[in-house]
Amino acid sequence: MTSLPLLWDADAPMEDLIAGKSEPAAIMAHWQQRYQTRLSDNLDTLDTDPPAVMILAQPRPFAPADLVRLDTWVRGGGRAVILTDPELVWPSDLPFGDPRRPLAIGMLSPLLNHWGLELRLRGGSTASLHVQNVRLPSSGIGYFVRAAQSKDAGSKCGIGRQSTEAICKIGEGKVVLVADADFIHDTFVRAGSPALDVLDEMIDRLLQ
Repeated sequence: MTSLPLLWDADAPMEDLIAGKSEPAAIMAHWQQRYQTRLSDNLDTLDTDPPAVMILAQPRPFAPADLVRLDTWVRGGGRAVILTDPELVWPSDLPFGDPRRPLAIGMLSPLLNHWGLELRLRGGSTASLHVQNVRLPSSGIGYFVRAAQSKDAGSKCGIGRQSTEAICKIGEGKVVLVADADFIHDTFVRAGSPALDVLDEMIDRLLQ
């Protein structure tokens, strides 16, 4: 689930989209080759046809009921990779306010707080994102701190040394979080960033 234009170029002319001339983002093309993938914009099939691993890459805002549903699914054994960016710098020619634009600010704070995390902005136009001891090029990255108000005894989150990643055991499930989403843009992925290998390792560990 994502607000990012991963399956096709949101800035491409409509005739190109209809004709199938718009290529998926490099990260999406990689996932389609490596895994059985499907894109979704809702949680309607979460109970009837759940994914082995859910990837939330700067997703659209969830209604409160859907946040509860997602939390319940994870607690029951669901596994997810979450990329949530406090200041997305993803380039787009679409005007501000256009619903096709990627979400500029991660909107998962209620869920993160419930799990014991708070997402903050580190700032800076360019930065190095540290994930699994690997330095990845990106822009406007965030970081995690422990939420002061969390009272959820069923959540145990470990924050990485650079605070840009967290691994949470939520009930019977597990979630890997990264405080950035820009690092999967073609600019960085096609420039030889090891982002593909890092994400593959995350997903493969959750699949075990």
